[in-house]
Amino acid sequence: MMTSAARGSVRRGFSVWGLSALAVVATASVATPALAANKSLPVAVASLPGDIEIIASADATVARSTKLYTSTVPLLLAMSGSAQTGLDEVKKTCGFDPLTAIDDVTIAMDAGKDGAAFLGVNVKESVFTSCLVSLAKQKSGADVTTSKSGNEITVKAPSGTFYFAWLPGDVIAFTKNPRDSKELARFTGGAGALASNKQMASWLSMADPNALAVIATTRSFSSGGMSMDGGVGSVVYKGGTYEAKATIEVGSQSKAELIAKGAGMLKSALANKGPSELQTILGTVDVKASGTTVVAKASGAESDVTALLGWAMKGMP
Repeated sequence: MMTSAARGSVRRGFSVWGLSALAVVATASVATPALAANKSLPVAVASLPGDIEIIASADATVARSTKLYTSTVPLLLAMSGSAQTGLDEVKKTCGFDPLTAIDDVTIAMDAGKDGAAFLGVNVKESVFTSCLVSLAKQKSGADVTTSKSGNEITVKAPSGTFYFAWLPGDVIAFTKNPRDSKELARFTGGAGALASNKQMASWLSMADPNALAVIATTRSFSSGGMSMDGGVGSVVYKGGTYEAKATIEVGSQSKAELIAKGAGMLKSALANKGPSELQTILGTVDVKASGTTVVAKASGAESDVTALLGWAMKGMP
């Protein structure tokens, strides 16, 4: 039986991931061959500076095709109320659904935790900027103007001046501080510099080209006596099944073997515990040491994954 503190920690963890997933769904000459169908990732790779430590990308088009999305997102929007109202306002004013207007999104961060988001969209620049102006005027009643220099679009409103970029292939880029044009220029003017980051390029090259979501990092982490020095993980959705794979660098073969052994012991400890869906997914888990890396794989039918998430959110008794 898990303690209440442990259950709370798990719930908070799932909540953070859930909110991140919603943000992802809502908010190229140097392009990496992997994820070529994803518009925003190759544009991001071609635009970012070389010191990026984390890149995460998700295909919203694939996400919208899953039952998990169609069963949970409408419910969450209905519960939020204000979010649904905002979406309805955009539909009425601009003539398109902001959720389905986003094809994919890529988020990148540097060592200082500054970064940018790149959204691949299926609306044209003129439609988007017109929508932006109409919504702002509708809210404030004041005039809002836009101008463009290169890829940078400047929005002047009564509340201040804001900047975003419209990059080739209908990809929108913005930073954590939309008022800072220099920050936007830094994260969109790399001109292929990220290709010189051999570690990041190597991890991205390992990403599945059909991934629903992928994350790659060169950042080092240490917790509970264990450490990792970067890695890549991806989730593929195909035919009602999720397939997950992660490869992490741990620095030595002995550490990799120890982690793989520990994973096997944990898998055995969880046998015959929890719901049947957990046991089904556990049966697919495979963790192996490969030199100084650990490679983990697992898969699950969408119905099992959905049930398992529901069980986890309730506290995993």
